[in-house]
Amino acid sequence: MEFNYPEAFWLLLLIIPLYYFTRNSIADLPRGRFIISFSIRIIIFILIIAAISEIQIVKPNTKLCVIFVTDLSKSITGRNKEDIKSFISKALEKKNKDDEAGLIIFGGNAFIEFIPSSKPKVTDFTSIVETNHTNIAGALQLALAMFPGDANRRIVLLSDGQENMGDALAEASIVASNQVPVDVVPLDSLPEREIFINQFDLPEMVNIDEPFDAKVVLESTFSGSVKLQFYRNNKLAGEKVLSINPGKNVFFIPQEVQSSGFYGYEVQLITDRTGDTIVENNRAWAYTKALGKPSVIIINGDKKDVFLTKALEFEGLNVFNTTPDNMPVSLPQFQNYQCIVLNNVSATQMSSEQMKFIQIYVRDLGGGLIMIGGENSFGVGGYYETPVEEALPVSMDIRKDRKMPSMALVLAIDKSGSMADFGPARMEKIALAREAAIACVHLLAPNDQIGVIGFDDAAKWITPFQKRADNKEAIARDIATLRAGGGTDAYPALKIAESVLSRTEAILKHIILLSDGRTAPGDFDGIVETMNSHKITLSCVGIGQDADILFLQSISKKGGGRFYHTFDVRMLPRIFTKEALIASRSAILEKSFTPDVNKYGQILQGIDWEMVPPLGGYVITTPKDRAEVLLITKEEDPLLVQWHYGLGKSLAFTSDAKNRWATKWIKWKDFPAFWAQALRWTMKDTETSLLDVSASFENGEGKIVVDAVNEEGDFMNLLDLHAKIISPSMKNSELALKQEGPGRYETTFPCPELGTYLINAGGENTGYEMLSFDFSMAPEYKTFGANRFLLARIAQETGGRNLELKNYNMVFDHSIKQSFQVKELWPMLIMWVLFLFPLDIAIRRIFLPEDWMEKVLKRFKLPERIVKVHPDIMLSKLKSKKSEVIKDREEKVSIASIQTDFKVRPLIIKEEKPAKEIKPPVKEETGSSLSRLKSVKKKALDDFNK
Repeated sequence: MEFNYPEAFWLLLLIIPLYYFTRNSIADLPRGRFIISFSIRIIIFILIIAAISEIQIVKPNTKLCVIFVTDLSKSITGRNKEDIKSFISKALEKKNKDDEAGLIIFGGNAFIEFIPSSKPKVTDFTSIVETNHTNIAGALQLALAMFPGDANRRIVLLSDGQENMGDALAEASIVASNQVPVDVVPLDSLPEREIFINQFDLPEMVNIDEPFDAKVVLESTFSGSVKLQFYRNNKLAGEKVLSINPGKNVFFIPQEVQSSGFYGYEVQLITDRTGDTIVENNRAWAYTKALGKPSVIIINGDKKDVFLTKALEFEGLNVFNTTPDNMPVSLPQFQNYQCIVLNNVSATQMSSEQMKFIQIYVRDLGGGLIMIGGENSFGVGGYYETPVEEALPVSMDIRKDRKMPSMALVLAIDKSGSMADFGPARMEKIALAREAAIACVHLLAPNDQIGVIGFDDAAKWITPFQKRADNKEAIARDIATLRAGGGTDAYPALKIAESVLSRTEAILKHIILLSDGRTAPGDFDGIVETMNSHKITLSCVGIGQDADILFLQSISKKGGGRFYHTFDVRMLPRIFTKEALIASRSAILEKSFTPDVNKYGQILQGIDWEMVPPLGGYVITTPKDRAEVLLITKEEDPLLVQWHYGLGKSLAFTSDAKNRWATKWIKWKDFPAFWAQALRWTMKDTETSLLDVSASFENGEGKIVVDAVNEEGDFMNLLDLHAKIISPSMKNSELALKQEGPGRYETTFPCPELGTYLINAGGENTGYEMLSFDFSMAPEYKTFGANRFLLARIAQETGGRNLELKNYNMVFDHSIKQSFQVKELWPMLIMWVLFLFPLDIAIRRIFLPEDWMEKVLKRFKLPERIVKVHPDIMLSKLKSKKSEVIKDREEKVSIASIQTDFKVRPLIIKEEKPAKEIKPPVKEETGSSLSRLKSVKKKALDDFNK
């Protein structure tokens, strides 16, 4: 037993004054109660002093608990993993019966494989860790928290020691302070033949037509030659054969660019597999920005549409003209341009990733976006509920608040077994078909009619045909029940759809047929002819390479509709909404009109709008709440709409810029000026920022450093700066930058993904600066072999040992400083104090009658044998009590007889009566006494009960 603060027992001297204080305060208590109360107070006082001294029971531990901490990062080879399992298994065979073992595996994070147990078993590693990093510190921290309190403790670390996250030595100091030794077992992970790209650097900014060097550092374990390929913006820009030696090899490759913009470079090593062990470290990326005239990219739905390009070039803008097939395929590539123009481009001509890139480019990177109308743009282009629509100032949902011709729509969806297959992004085809159908329903007006048929070997209604599409949520719930399974027979579905639509009075009647395979034979020509006679149109959508394209093309052509074929099932919602709007004949208005100015803005300045020529049509859209409508049509539909979206701007022009609706506009003298002003308003701000932004990878996470200096060279302090970070998977986050010094602001961010991180840092008063941070190669692939120096430092810091794989028999030896199990007693002492304190109060304050126990027992009607009294004893007590009462009465009478009344009273003479003869009391018989005793007991019991 030990005391942390034994000096607290000096307080026992206070017992003497406590006695005098107690004697005075409870002096009126009976002696017995006084002694009990004072004793309890002394006990309470001693217990409190013992609790203050922190009394403990210290018991030496006899068993040993070992926690194995195992590195499973990417630098650990398959052979290393087998060595680890063998080492642990052999070590467990040598442990004592009562000893315990636990296992932690780690990489960038750490997980418990099994908790300490006296019967552990190692078969295989089941936990999945992040393998791109090595965080020894985190693993040691978890191990320290795993130990039980009744065992001697030891950690065995099996790792190559190539730490790239956390601070292992700092954590080792904490482990040492807890008196836990760490034995280290180095794992040599050096491949026999390996070459990798250790470093790839480009200047942050370059000038057009001026050579610059790309620095490439290769590290190799052998001599030889390798081929190095250079890619610029995903296109091969050259290759070179290099001679290499063991160790680091530095090369400078001259490069040059001819236009301004943002350039992404990739270098790739081409090696013989027999001469290289790991191929994941043979690629690296870097980025640079070429200064020059700002440029815009125009993506034309039809490559023949060059009217806008010529007009902008006439105004001196640097224009890059392309088609959807050749548009940028990564977010950094979009950074080459200050504005993106989508000129009559259908959403089905872009991938889901490209649409997401455009949204992020505008919202988070401050870029500009213009969408120009046409027969393949806005709603009829399939942009409903897409990322691009979110970035635009107009909505494609037009049928809710407008008077449109009523439409009856039936969706016939293939739900055969093949529709359960997975497409891109690991999504079932049937799931995306459901999503597409629900999107169609949301586009319908309340007076439209809708029905959904699912077919496999047979056809049945998923959503029964409804005369009104006003309860969209209920319809969507029905569609959500669509499941795949069975064969493919489209004929029954078309037959049911034709039967229903032929009886409806809707002005427009349309069927959309979706299939991914070959249907069973049927009289399709006959059913299509019947549809034509009832003015029912049919469009078809084929998915994948197994779809019967010729058949679907044929019946859609005969049915007066359109045919769509896609390999990307993610296109289905766009195709369905595009087709629904086209079929409704409500999204395009083709008639001549002269635009009216609704609100003047920068784009409209300097143009005589009284002399503007007419346009021949436009796509109907709905302006969003915060949008500014500059030009409107005669029907007051929006023609030119602008708004700010995030850090960027976007603009919508709902007519076209070619020789269909804008035939007279392309000949108009202000046509070039109008579009040049529209682009200049929308373009990304190209003014020089007052910020110098850099990013690096440190200690397992990205670090952003911003230096803010004004034009006079003075530090800019107390700024409100933020950094928007876009990860390789397009997840974006925003972090505040904290000032760390004069004009310097910093923040850190996690890098859980491999790839390119885009960073846009700045503030309202300083502008924004964008840069790319490449984290395409895991740090695990840049270092090989065991860092024995770090591992030895950890062992030295904690008092552990440097072991090898052959020293498994030393793991469970008890040559370790004995630890002790400490049990704190003060909580128990405090509980006793809390119990005794009210007991002391009860002894001093509560007084019970002498017969309280008898009354309690009778109250609860306990058996009579518990309170039974012998009759002779009871009779003796009653006689004694009676004698006392008689004696007391006689004394009172004698006292009263000698009292004199000194008041004057009339004298009254009464006739005296002879005194009665006082006879001695008659001795009653025993039987009558027992009767009286019983009556007294009965009366007392009745009184007690009352």
